[in-house]
Amino acid sequence: MTADALKKITTDALDTLAALLDEGHSDQLTALLKTMARFHKYSWHNVCLIASQCPTATRVAGFQAWRTMGRFVRKGEKGIAIMAPIIGRREAEPDGTNARTVVGFRAAYVFDVEQTDGDPLPEPGEASGDPGAKTAALKKRDSGARHFPRIGR
Repeated sequence: MTADALKKITTDALDTLAALLDEGHSDQLTALLKTMARFHKYSWHNVCLIASQCPTATRVAGFQAWRTMGRFVRKGEKGIAIMAPIIGRREAEPDGTNARTVVGFRAAYVFDVEQTDGDPLPEPGEASGDPGAKTAALKKRDSGARHFPRIGR
């Protein structure tokens, strides 16, 4: 599968999700997704570092990231060390652009949600009620779902 094909599938899926959210007017789900988008996707190495230092960690973010979400790290809390990339510029390329690249790593500190106080984070809503005619539509939609091939095996 080419990168362009994968990008098109991803874009189409996100457009469909956005349209469904617009139809359902799910403000709570939208708030949850916006909050979750603020959390970084950590590398496997950093996930192992986080788990080894704080096995009960669930949601981690840096000091400033917590502030943007209306939460504050409690005084005296010990940070969880991870490795953060140092981004630098390479010398000018033949085409005249300065490319950005990773030139090294440094220790950075993140904090678990349990180490913070402040505004509550949105929680996922629970489904309730009778789905009625929507069940058939979901079954029909599922039968036409795309199955993605495994990449790298």
